[in-house]
Amino acid sequence: MSRRIAARARRQLALCLEVPPATRQAPARAMAPRSVITDTLWLALHLPEDTLQGRDAKRRAVAADSTRLVRLARWSQRFTPIVSLVPPDGLLLEIRGSLTLFGGLDRLLARLRRALARHHPEARLAVAPVPEAALLLARAGRTEPIVDGATLRAVAGSIAVRHLRLDAARAEVLQRLGIRAIAECLRLPRADLARRLGPDFLHLLDRLIGGRPDPRARLALPDQFEAEIELPWAERDAGRLLLGATRLLELLAEYLDRRRGASERLHWRLRHEGRPATEFTQGLLVPQHDPRLIARLLAELLQRQPLPAAVIGIVLRVDRCIPRQVRHADAFAAPGTSGQSGEDFTELLERLRARLGADAIGTLACRAEHRPEHAWQWRRCDAGGPTADESPASQHSRHRPLWLLPEPRPLSRAAFTPRPERERIESGWWDEQPISRDYRIAAGRHGERLWVFHDLQRPGHWYLHGYFG
Repeated sequence: MSRRIAARARRQLALCLEVPPATRQAPARAMAPRSVITDTLWLALHLPEDTLQGRDAKRRAVAADSTRLVRLARWSQRFTPIVSLVPPDGLLLEIRGSLTLFGGLDRLLARLRRALARHHPEARLAVAPVPEAALLLARAGRTEPIVDGATLRAVAGSIAVRHLRLDAARAEVLQRLGIRAIAECLRLPRADLARRLGPDFLHLLDRLIGGRPDPRARLALPDQFEAEIELPWAERDAGRLLLGATRLLELLAEYLDRRRGASERLHWRLRHEGRPATEFTQGLLVPQHDPRLIARLLAELLQRQPLPAAVIGIVLRVDRCIPRQVRHADAFAAPGTSGQSGEDFTELLERLRARLGADAIGTLACRAEHRPEHAWQWRRCDAGGPTADESPASQHSRHRPLWLLPEPRPLSRAAFTPRPERERIESGWWDEQPISRDYRIAAGRHGERLWVFHDLQRPGHWYLHGYFG
């Protein structure tokens, strides 16, 4: 009996040994999470909590967002539209789609560090293919970028488990087990880890090495911009008010950069103590996004704005963001010029409007009217588009002079020689100013080209209506 049992055991052992290696390893591989790393690249921005709380007391400029972290997230959207908040001290930016725009990963990181050096020199940046790993690297101070999953597991495993920010109970369990590094957690049996620390701890490890999807909530861009700043003391001087308004314009420029837009109408509100606020609108001929240009125009408005009392706060609101038009510079422009046609002239008009008022600067516009004296109108240079009765010049306008007299002037028939071509203009009953005329181009006594007409309602009467150049 013992021999028969031994023979059967040897046959079972031989069958086990003949199983292919891949089949024998399948159960072990099934316990490990499968990698779900996609073609993404996440940048984590970490700010220590003490610096977040300590620096807010030094600057009193308050933007529309309630916390400094949200304001920093809004600012970060100039580099990528995909920004996620990780309170209380972290941000996540998906930058794979921004690498080509900024010239590669190294240039993007260098630009971010230069921009952060002014207000956030303590910020730590880290790059990884998955968001949880990027946050872990930033908290641990591992700033070398990691762009592939193979390197990610090795680098993340060498980081201490305290950077995972576990609760006190789990941290105590790991300490009793003698686990100091994340790699030691990855080597332990998953069932035992789940039993001791909970399944969500396993999910955390899986997200860390790219073994589980990790969707992040995206910070949405606001449809409108509104920001407010409190002045350190009540102020009436226009120059000092401009300093506070400039800070708001910088915030507006950041908002417009995130949306790749410009603004054509800015609503300002100057708050007074015990008095109603002073409100005015700054309209622009051309949508702008440059805070320096807008500040120069605002300086002219503040000089002319009467203030009933000292100002204690400034509010800026922009209701509409217009898509920014790309302007191409002239490669052969003269040295010292902008290289963009019309830009200097537009700025001159903006400054004249700000200094003299919107009603002082205007232009001539064509109207949908066949009677010459009603075919044009005076139109203010403002940010609005064409009016309802405004229209492009008609085909007949090329046969009409640009210089019209204020009123047609009687003309002797012997003072001109008309051409045979004529243009008949009639009607006008809707405003009780009907006309019936035959217009002709004529030559005057001294060779000048005249625009004359024969009044058909008064036969034999000729009138001079304009001159050709």
